[in-house]
Amino acid sequence: MSAIAIFVKKSGESNERKLDMEPTDTLAELRKKLVKEGGNTSGRSRFRANGKALGEGFTLKSQGIKDGDRVHMVGLLGH
Repeated sequence: MSAIAIFVKKSGESNERKLDMEPTDTLAELRKKLVKEGGNTSGRSRFRANGKALGEGFTLKSQGIKDGDRVHMVGLLGH
């Protein structure tokens, strides 16, 4: 499978990060890549795409994430 580009936007920020991911990656890999790219993310952050909350342990592909999609990261209060 070939890599897909997704755009991650953190709640309350105007900029977004482009990440090259594999469709078989999970949110754990997404978090790791965000940290590696200089972002900060809490394990308690939640992700949404296409109007749905993304679940832990599922692949990006199985959750309908495709090349060019935008994923929103929402931090929990106090974190």
